[in-house]
Amino acid sequence: NLKMIPTWCPIVTPLPWSAYCFEVSLPKRGLKRVLGTVTRPKHLITPKILITIHHSLDMTSPSQAMAWALFTVAFFSFLHKSNLVSPTTSKTDCERHLTRSDIKFTTSSCFLPIKWSKTCQYKEGIHVVPLPSIPHSPLCPVTAIHQYFSLVPANPDDPFFCFPTATHLTPVTASFFTTTLKRLISKIGLTPANYSPHSFRPGGATFAF
Repeated sequence: NLKMIPTWCPIVTPLPWSAYCFEVSLPKRGLKRVLGTVTRPKHLITPKILITIHHSLDMTSPSQAMAWALFTVAFFSFLHKSNLVSPTTSKTDCERHLTRSDIKFTTSSCFLPIKWSKTCQYKEGIHVVPLPSIPHSPLCPVTAIHQYFSLVPANPDDPFFCFPTATHLTPVTASFFTTTLKRLISKIGLTPANYSPHSFRPGGATFAF
């Protein structure tokens, strides 16, 4: 009830500066650390959910084959979405983000050389993430990548994950990743608000454990 708040309270006193300025943002950060914030943990993506999503897809569709490859890679690599897709279409950087030529295949697996991450921001080295081959399983990420590459051919320096439009290939962005996941989660009868691209990371790690 605002009538019960004293007139001197900063909540109701107009601020002469922007809420995004340094003098405001720094104390807000400190207050969050002291008082905490409300957490709404997302649900995990499980193999059962992935299989159900797979059944809802048309794997002859380039965009849906791309989405399935993205989902399986995210699940088995435990990577953050920032390692897999670009923040925006204009901020795709081959020095930081995976390209087609980065993906190395062997007879039984493939490898993702991660050039940048939250813990490797200054080219300290390359973190190589292996993806397993799972023969005769729809969850096989290597098979999913091969299927996707066959339907969406691209140049070596094109982004790892992209989809065809009328005139060119468009990089997959973080927002597109989120929107696509939530749409498919809704399609299989689950609550989209309970899931995000981060759901793949703990889901894959839990399954591996």
